[in-house]
Amino acid sequence: MAAVTGRIGSGKSTVSALLAGMGVPVLDLDAVGRALQQRPEIAAGIARAFGPEVVCDGVVDRAALAARCFADRAALRRLEALLHPLIWREAEGWIARQEGVCVVEASALRDRPHLVDVVVGVQAARPLRRRRVAARGGRAAEYFDAIDRLQRPPKADVVIDNNDGMDRLRQEVARLHGRLLRRARRHADRLSGPG
Repeated sequence: MAAVTGRIGSGKSTVSALLAGMGVPVLDLDAVGRALQQRPEIAAGIARAFGPEVVCDGVVDRAALAARCFADRAALRRLEALLHPLIWREAEGWIARQEGVCVVEASALRDRPHLVDVVVGVQAARPLRRRRVAARGGRAAEYFDAIDRLQRPPKADVVIDNNDGMDRLRQEVARLHGRLLRRARRHADRLSGPG
């Protein structure tokens, strides 16, 4: 199982989408986290940890929570401590249902979880990442500097350079896909043993 990660605006979602287009199952851990925050018991835990002002009528105010966490590294760590074990529990169940190569996309992958065989780091120059995020608009553009400062992806086993446009990126992702397939075949051969 591979994890695709990288700093804000690096293009990890684009890499994941290209892999999905090649038939690779992809799980977006940010989407898992958003879904978890909709559960009443988790919203209540967030309210206890961050105060009732970040939850309105039992629903997490994600903008208020983001503003708090992007301004305060300790608050971000508290949120990660609350959500990450739950996110990875969901991911573990999903991974167990997959066959062959599968990928999780993770913006906040700080360490290599035990489920991850290969960390794929997507990289792009900071000015380019800033322009990409600004073009998308929304909260991420407003908080780009804070998010970028807080993100520290782990050391990558494979680096995807995303500075040179889609044609080059497609070539890099095709090479990555081949590498992941070869790795999965070697793993399957080891499990099957001499026959």
